[in-house]
Amino acid sequence: MGRWNQVDRGPVDRRTGTGSRLFAIYALVSLIPVAVLGGVVNQLVRHEIDDRALSEAVARAQTISDASIEPAIGSGALDHGISSAQRRRLIASTASLHGDASVLRLRLRSATGTILFDASHPHDAPKVAVDDEVKQAAAGVPVRALTRMNNDEVDLANRSGADVAAVETYVAVHPPGSSRVVAVLETYLPYQPFADTAAASERRLTEALVGGLGILWMILALVSWSVTRKLRATAEESAWLAHSDQLTGLPNRHAFSEMIEAWADADHPILVGVVDIARFREVNETIGHDNGDRFLCDVARRLSAGVDPVGMVARVGGDQFAVLWPDFGAGGESRMLAAIQSATAEQVSVAGIRVNLEVTVGVASSTQITGDAADLLRCADLATHAAKEARLIVVGYTPELEAFDPDRLELAGELGEAIAAGQLKLHYQPKLNLITGHVRSVEALVRWEHPERGLLPPADFVPLAETTSLIRPLTAWVVEEAARQIVSWRHDHPALSVSINFSARNLDDNRLAEHLLQVLAAARVPASRLEVEITETAAIADPTRAKDLLGHLRQAGVRISLDDFGQGSTSLVSLTDLPVDELKIDRSFVLGLEKSDAKRAVAEFVIALGHRLGMLVVAEGIETENAATLLTSMGCDEGQGYLFCHPMPADELERWLVDHQHMLSEVASRSDATADAPVVVEPALGSLEVERPTDPLA
Repeated sequence: MGRWNQVDRGPVDRRTGTGSRLFAIYALVSLIPVAVLGGVVNQLVRHEIDDRALSEAVARAQTISDASIEPAIGSGALDHGISSAQRRRLIASTASLHGDASVLRLRLRSATGTILFDASHPHDAPKVAVDDEVKQAAAGVPVRALTRMNNDEVDLANRSGADVAAVETYVAVHPPGSSRVVAVLETYLPYQPFADTAAASERRLTEALVGGLGILWMILALVSWSVTRKLRATAEESAWLAHSDQLTGLPNRHAFSEMIEAWADADHPILVGVVDIARFREVNETIGHDNGDRFLCDVARRLSAGVDPVGMVARVGGDQFAVLWPDFGAGGESRMLAAIQSATAEQVSVAGIRVNLEVTVGVASSTQITGDAADLLRCADLATHAAKEARLIVVGYTPELEAFDPDRLELAGELGEAIAAGQLKLHYQPKLNLITGHVRSVEALVRWEHPERGLLPPADFVPLAETTSLIRPLTAWVVEEAARQIVSWRHDHPALSVSINFSARNLDDNRLAEHLLQVLAAARVPASRLEVEITETAAIADPTRAKDLLGHLRQAGVRISLDDFGQGSTSLVSLTDLPVDELKIDRSFVLGLEKSDAKRAVAEFVIALGHRLGMLVVAEGIETENAATLLTSMGCDEGQGYLFCHPMPADELERWLVDHQHMLSEVASRSDATADAPVVVEPALGSLEVERPTDPLA
């Protein structure tokens, strides 16, 4: 167990490192837009500050014009320049402004741009200059700009001066009864006071902005860190659940197969032992399911401690564990078996009861088998079954244990291609109400139209699928085809249900129930139109898994049928614990029912038991009218068998249903005082001497 943990922790550590790296990347990447946002906001604010500074400059220039320039000009026109009196008044009114450096340049220009008066050179003659901005100001639109001293063409545009706020505003005279623009006042105000104010505002804003955006980034980072941790924890939990048995905490069958593949890829010889607990079902029923779970957990701990640190243990079935023993070398099998036997030698104490722990072990080695992990595990399974059948403690795998000849092994190899190539077909056998003759449901039975061997019954290929991983795609195909058929019957047979068969291996597929419900949802088929049949033997092999899977389906609306009832040894406790809607009396009790008092007694008991538990009871394998009459008199609800019809393709079934309905209509029209007698349909397909498939999907 120790080495398993070393291997298992690696992916978790890598996921942790990956999560930290992802968060660091997020932190850096998210910092970029925050910084860009801060820069954009800062630029917008800076622009706003500059705009406010220019607005203040315009207001100040207008004040100078109103208070100093317009009174000095008076009400006269300036078409021919300014007069000496006007110049003297201008010099007097602007001297203080220009002298205290609150105004860096003050020029009075004509509407065409000619410099009429320059406070810096008050006695200079007018200077002709053309300036579009002057024309714009003369038109009544103040012009403002952030620039440098001596930037105008009239100043040779040498940009040698300080930063200034340049404003050009119109100057108007106001003779009585009118007002007109006579000049443009060009004012250069020092930008430094505005810059100082802007810098202080910008500094305060930057501090607030950086602080606010920093807090925002930290909040986002904390949220991201929290989400990342939760996602990482969820991913780790999902990975653990996908690879672990939830009861014992051991690796599950899937993880065990991956471990086998890892050692096989490294060219290490390995041993696989499948440990089956003898009579666990009896123990489970005697001490209760909760204590049975504790019993399994105790066994898991003992096996893990017994094979540690060399081997690894997994739970691969309800009462089955598997041991992987790598690098076994000479005598490795003996050492592994000794470790297993030592771990299981003592009694287990559960709920104050001491229980003998008896096991059978099947062993297979990679030196014998050239297949993949599934093949190695399958061979160990076969050896375990052989050990149980022979009542031995240990059996090693040999080719003689294979139940299939080379021809059938070749067929197993072709089965996967057959599923993908559409060679499988469903035939349908109705279940009839023994009183009214009405058909409520049909059972879907899989057939293989082999291109060379013809139509193969399920007994020829379903057992092959159950010993390999093909049982999953085979069952998935049956589910999808049954749903498609229900859709095609939506208009002609809207109430007809279809039942499909699950095998014991399907109980190991945790995804099967969800897949089935997803298929029904995608096809818009009500769950109540589908029934699932599972054999009694399969249900009691792993009652916990059966209860979980079937309970999930039943809760969604799928009807559950317990097939071949009476063939196994289901206790009344197990039966009442399983979510079952329908009991099917095994055909072995129906065939020869008329001639056997014992079979009649069993049939009567099963019918009464099913009804007391609120279940529908169906008898399968009805081949004679006498059997149908007896079952009807016992209160059996429905019947199925060659007396009524053989399994048939969908198109033949549709014709049979039409003919059957016509027959029922004719019987109803001829009904008299004996109308309550059971309706028995004459055999539709001649001879009854046909093969009776016994496989769960048959």
